[in-house]
Amino acid sequence: PLKTGYLRVHLKTFDYKVDEVVESPLIQVNLDAVLVFDGVFSLRPELRDYWDYSIYLQVDEAESIKRGVARDRGDEVETRSRYLVRYVAGQRLYHSEADPVNHASVVVDNNDPENPRIL
Repeated sequence: PLKTGYLRVHLKTFDYKVDEVVESPLIQVNLDAVLVFDGVFSLRPELRDYWDYSIYLQVDEAESIKRGVARDRGDEVETRSRYLVRYVAGQRLYHSEADPVNHASVVVDNNDPENPRIL
């Protein structure tokens, strides 16, 4: 919205914890505001033109599943299955259709969050 001159934005639009769209209040921002957008699939073709600069955090599938299982408390087998069927499959489709690695301003290997590496 900032690129179009519209200076009212929502700070949150989706809650991944409950897998639902949420609507936060609109806030007014200054004309020189910098928007930092964090989101999965944010380098899709229909969104790319909105970003002046993009950082793609690359994480291997196995590491992604490991983090998901650690983050999403509950039945480990069910959580692992959900990540394989939904999230890993979604990431594979995203990579094949949107090619985020080749459209990011910079790619960071984030398999070890304590030691990220710019690729």
